[in-house]
Amino acid sequence: MKYVTLTILSLILMISCKSSSHKTSDTENKNRIHDSWTAVRINGNPINRMVKVPKLEINTAEMKVNGNDGCNSYFGSISKLTNQAITLSNMGSTKKMCPAMEIPDSYLSAMLQVSKYHFQDNTLIMTDTNARELLAFIKME
Repeated sequence: MKYVTLTILSLILMISCKSSSHKTSDTENKNRIHDSWTAVRINGNPINRMVKVPKLEINTAEMKVNGNDGCNSYFGSISKLTNQAITLSNMGSTKKMCPAMEIPDSYLSAMLQVSKYHFQDNTLIMTDTNARELLAFIKME
């Protein structure tokens, strides 16, 4: 009987540890997104590394974003941030005209549709409400 009780208590302890580690991971997502990122994909398509690649800085302490879309500097606010959701607002940018505007235009269009995020290994994936990948980033060195 002692053995059965000890086994049950061990199982309960293992399950409770697993639950609390998941909650820590959720909080870590909000901390982990606070960084500087380099775009590697737009709408699931790899970005040609021979052109100026968009950059994103996420500051969760000030609830702000800024960066460069490959041509223009941009900035905005984070109006919602949870362990899986992010809403960007009050977005603005400079208005330079660059020779190739395809990447900057696609990037900013995707950025305005972002509603969720998650991490896949060391890659930050931003998605729309249907979980369709819009942007993928790696941490800047």
